[in-house]
Amino acid sequence: MSQNISEIRKRDGSIVPFEKSKIVNAILKAAISVGGKNREEAEKITDVVIEELEKNLEGIPTVEHVQDTIEKVLIELGHAKTAKAYIVYRQKRAELREQKMRLLEKDFLDDVDKNFDLNALRVLKARYLKKDEKGKLIETPKQLFTRVAIHAALPDIFYDEKVYDISSKQNSFELPDFNQAEFDNKFSIGKYKLNQYHMEGIRRIYGRYNKEKNMKVSWSQFLDLLNNNYFNKYEKAIDDFYGLMVEKKFMPNTPAIANFGNSLGMGSACFVLGIEDSMESIMDTLKHTAIIHKSGGGTGFNFSKIRPEGDFVSSTSGAASGPLSFMKMFDTMTEVVKQGGIRRGANMGILNSNHPDIEKFITAKEGNKGLRNFNISVLIMPDFWDYYNKNEPYPLINPRNDEVVRTVNPKMLFDKIVYQAWESAEPGVIFHDTSNKYNPFYEHLGPIVTTNPCVAGDTLVPTKSGLMSIKELSEKYPNGGINIAVERVVQSGDLLLRQSVYTSKFRAFKTGKKQTINLITKNGLQLKCTPNHRILTSNGWKEASRLTTQDDIFVNSEEGIDNLDRIEQNGVEEVYDITEPMTHSFIANGIVVHNCGEVLLYPNEPCNLGSINVWAFAKEDENGNVYYDWNGLKDAVHKCTKLLDNVIDINKFPLKQIEEMSLATRKIGLGIMGLGDLLYELRLSYNTEEGRKFMEKLMQFIAYYSKVESIELAKKRGNLPYYNKSFYNEGKLPFAGFELKEEWDFDWSKISQDIKKYGIRNGYTTIIAPTGSISMIAGCSSGIEPVYSLAFEKNVKVGSFYYVDPAFEKALKKEGIYSDELMEEICNNKGTVQNLENFPKKLQKIFVTALGITPEEHIHALASFQKWVDSSISKTNNFPADATIDHMRESYLLAYKLGCKDVTVFRDSSIKDQVLVAPKKKEIKQEIAEVKQQQTSILNKEGISENDLESGRLVAKGAQAKAKTCPECGAATQIQEGCVSCKDCGWALCK
Repeated sequence: MSQNISEIRKRDGSIVPFEKSKIVNAILKAAISVGGKNREEAEKITDVVIEELEKNLEGIPTVEHVQDTIEKVLIELGHAKTAKAYIVYRQKRAELREQKMRLLEKDFLDDVDKNFDLNALRVLKARYLKKDEKGKLIETPKQLFTRVAIHAALPDIFYDEKVYDISSKQNSFELPDFNQAEFDNKFSIGKYKLNQYHMEGIRRIYGRYNKEKNMKVSWSQFLDLLNNNYFNKYEKAIDDFYGLMVEKKFMPNTPAIANFGNSLGMGSACFVLGIEDSMESIMDTLKHTAIIHKSGGGTGFNFSKIRPEGDFVSSTSGAASGPLSFMKMFDTMTEVVKQGGIRRGANMGILNSNHPDIEKFITAKEGNKGLRNFNISVLIMPDFWDYYNKNEPYPLINPRNDEVVRTVNPKMLFDKIVYQAWESAEPGVIFHDTSNKYNPFYEHLGPIVTTNPCVAGDTLVPTKSGLMSIKELSEKYPNGGINIAVERVVQSGDLLLRQSVYTSKFRAFKTGKKQTINLITKNGLQLKCTPNHRILTSNGWKEASRLTTQDDIFVNSEEGIDNLDRIEQNGVEEVYDITEPMTHSFIANGIVVHNCGEVLLYPNEPCNLGSINVWAFAKEDENGNVYYDWNGLKDAVHKCTKLLDNVIDINKFPLKQIEEMSLATRKIGLGIMGLGDLLYELRLSYNTEEGRKFMEKLMQFIAYYSKVESIELAKKRGNLPYYNKSFYNEGKLPFAGFELKEEWDFDWSKISQDIKKYGIRNGYTTIIAPTGSISMIAGCSSGIEPVYSLAFEKNVKVGSFYYVDPAFEKALKKEGIYSDELMEEICNNKGTVQNLENFPKKLQKIFVTALGITPEEHIHALASFQKWVDSSISKTNNFPADATIDHMRESYLLAYKLGCKDVTVFRDSSIKDQVLVAPKKKEIKQEIAEVKQQQTSILNKEGISENDLESGRLVAKGAQAKAKTCPECGAATQIQEGCVSCKDCGWALCK
């Protein structure tokens, strides 16, 4: 039918286009809640509503007028149940608006406020929205997402052909002084005003590309272009990024939301820092950790280079305190320093399985008393499995001198790990070999390490065939095959016994261009190496730059000992290294030197993360049939990949060395969230083969189009700087799925060819990271986790409340079986529908929860994603309280067998202060009465009411709190994706 109404006046006074479909959907939603499903009938009723409105049309109708008319028409047409449902819905929406306005300290709600549920707004207020000195809000969610979108889009303007030369053949311009405050709100890109922090980011990028000779225009010419609206064509890029966030399709990691468009300007979530076996290195790393935490990032360390407890310390003639003592120091510092006012620092502590203190490390968090600001994991070294399978004594090696301190039973050591994980949920396990198998930089940068000490290419290494340069070794024998000389050193009391032996088991590789020094001994030996390369002395291994003329340096000659004469600065050279597993050393120009130290990640590499809400692309057609919007997801993957690449360019890094490494490898981590909700929507079970096939299809899809976009970015912006130091120039890809052609859904061979032809922009494009806070903002389930409980516990100051998972509630209403009585029954059934007599059996198979999924099924789901993910995956593998240690051990071994890179486990009740308690049976009427007696004034202050249904329906007060409390707001926390997080305020502590 034709209609005369074209506009409608909203509650805030704004006028927007009138949309008939919104009335249809509102009526249909009310009808569905009482068992109706007829969309055609809803459309007929809507036509009557419009006719009624037009009869008495005087100007532009208001929202209230339209809603009053809907109620009137429904009653007159005999749809009493639907009318009642609509009236109740309208009342609840009014209550919700009031709660949101109180929470946001506003008199009206804008479109963004309305789009986010109350829980999301509480997280935004608690953690992200700017406040004045008195704690009063001075920013709205809309303003927040606007400043973040602008900041993330700014790098786009630098790749405009008018200003950017991809060939780097321009002359660098002289840069004038810059006072960012003078540029605050002076320039715009279309409708978007640029604040002083946006301008600071622009200046930072310009300075970098000007130095690298990419800029075609001077700084003043660039500002003229900005002032004359030349860059207004990039307004759409800001629109795109803004739309992704406010439509809850994508969220960048927490630091980007908090810091972009603000003074900190740092958008990376986590950083890996190397630690050497010296007090200077440890304290430098501690300082760098504090700086990173202050900027809003988390940190990861491998403490395996620190000598074990009780080991000799020559400088003091005392005994070493060991890595755990220093971990406690880092833990204390983290407690003191708060990350940018957003969250407390999060640390990941790793120790190699062959470190002499490994058994103390495994039990470091026993009873959940120590290292509260750390997640810990054991890095299982590749040789461990040989000893494990043969059940032979496993050697524990002192990192100071590479001597075997003692041996342990490998099966007993592994069982110790398993038992502690069973008892306390930590440590996790990281598999060194699977983590490195698809590392794109392995051949040239070596295995993933904390530091890259290196020597110059002309350094001579003795072989059985004569002296050969390390450069030639790396080219002809990169994986061994020729015998090189190494020195075996054994200490017996004060006597050092040395023996020259040969080995063909080594790897030689180029590590890049680095600053070098020249060591010159009294007898004329010379060695060009990086300052941090370790040299063997009579007092153990020592960094080259810290050598003095008093040090006795071990040399491969008759004398055996030489002394340093001097150190000269030598400039930047191409440098190389060798990995040798027997003595962890080699002979370089006659001097005994240490090879590289192998741990999980390269030092100074940051995580630049963001997650797509895959649930957001589940759509319904006009008949209510659910389908998946693959085209919408494809578009989002392209935009999000570019956004994360932009983050690297615009990032204000906390340390120079982190900036350099980030720009060299350009790793980004596009992940997902909302999987559990999506599977509910599609009626797929998490723990079935059909469900896992969908997971693989979904992740392969995202991996493919992220690589397509990264190749396009390489064409327009330039290739990955470390491209020639990666296996990408051979057309390889960093995940197992590339080798499984029978499982390809896409033409991966074309991707491989395009990478060899055009290059690729990013070292990684996919990582599935923890999504605690951002999944709360997006209103979806966390990461790739299943829903933990269909009725979960939420804590506020007045008590504990159960909420129904929103995807589950939506599904039940669509099935026509939702009722308050059923919700109470589910709450009494530990938050699950399993074994409920009156709940359909076919739906019981769909609505499984984390604790209803076997550990093996969790591992298989993890492996399904790992096939197509470049790097690591954050996922918790849940075990029921009655799981045995044998069950847990089998899961660890299964994870290794299936190619997973790491495993985090959580047995229900394994943490004494339980972090997320599934509901227990309670007398519901009595508990509801207790809730009603609470202070409503406190509820209002918190922006919550008993009728709050936005994030799920309030059903009853829960059992007395057994949950671990949030250090920020006092609410209960939960564990998912290897993280402890608070669903109220977004605080999280992740690995």
